[in-house]
Amino acid sequence: MPWGEHLEERTDLNQIYDLEQRISSSTYIHEDEIERFADQFFKGDLTNQDRLKLEGTVRLAVDRFALDEAESQKEEFRQLIKSFQRFYAFVAQVISLDDAWLEKLYVYTSWLSRLLPSRDVPANITITDDMLTLSAFRLQKGEEGSVSLAPDETTTLSPITEFGANAYTEEEEKSLSEIIDSFNERHGTSFSREDFVRFERVTREVMDDEMTEMIRNNPADVVYGAFSQAFFQGMVQMFQQDNEMRNIVMTDKDAREQATRHFFKRAQRQARDN
Repeated sequence: MPWGEHLEERTDLNQIYDLEQRISSSTYIHEDEIERFADQFFKGDLTNQDRLKLEGTVRLAVDRFALDEAESQKEEFRQLIKSFQRFYAFVAQVISLDDAWLEKLYVYTSWLSRLLPSRDVPANITITDDMLTLSAFRLQKGEEGSVSLAPDETTTLSPITEFGANAYTEEEEKSLSEIIDSFNERHGTSFSREDFVRFERVTREVMDDEMTEMIRNNPADVVYGAFSQAFFQGMVQMFQQDNEMRNIVMTDKDAREQATRHFFKRAQRQARDN
């Protein structure tokens, strides 16, 4: 039986399509705008003018979202996009998908999620080259993954508490020191350990029940993509008011990857220990 048929209820393909339908039926989303966005995005070799057009298309949905006074509905939409992004990235690591619409929606919502205003952060995020070079999954029939996830391997999870309060191991302390030194040497900054505590808050946000379950029950190479994407979005939100840190996170891929790998290992330990 193909691996996809072994996916547990919360991470199977039906879950992705359920999320897709709920997002697509939202009053904020217009299918013609997604198609227009995708036509522009996937033509390749995008210019700055293309970037402005893409952002303008996405901001049409952002404007509709901002006009809605129903905060509970807006929060539900934020969570729908978050879950769709996470499940799609997770499943696409191990299964060849054959649905062009899902890919279009995935890339579109990747931009939309960064532009939507949260309850705490205004919608003033700048679209960067990282967003332009977002790798599209090859949505074609092919060999399916061989990783298995048996239903009896899962358990009922308790809510995540204070992830950042978990004491660092000696190895983690060494890794964090190396990251801080690397950041400072590469950019002439003077970040301290206290500055990096904010990354722990990002990890707390990322490590909800869904992500904890994925990390606990799957190999690192399968779930890292989903974690990395969620962590990047969390960093963008966290450092909106810290231009120095934000610019490094947004422009230095090596530094960002080093930090992400470190906190992913922390997340793995959190998932395992709990």
